[in-house]
Amino acid sequence: MRYYLGMKLARFSIAGFVAAAAIGASTLPAMAQPTPPPPTVVNPPTPSKPDEPPAILSLLATLVIVGAVAAPGLLNPKRGHQD
Repeated sequence: MRYYLGMKLARFSIAGFVAAAAIGASTLPAMAQPTPPPPTVVNPPTPSKPDEPPAILSLLATLVIVGAVAAPGLLNPKRGHQD
């Protein structure tokens, strides 16, 4: 029984050493990589204040558009009552 426990412990120790060696061997290339430079801070652009549109031109453009839409409805048709 003592021999059996000793063999089991030896196998467990060997398996642990092999696992530790495999983990160590896989992390060595990652540890050898150079560290990347710190990221540069990029700030978003600051928005500028948009130009104010001229109030008179906006009102004039609105009147022209409304007039262009309403004018054909106000025109008298050239058809008489006999058509």
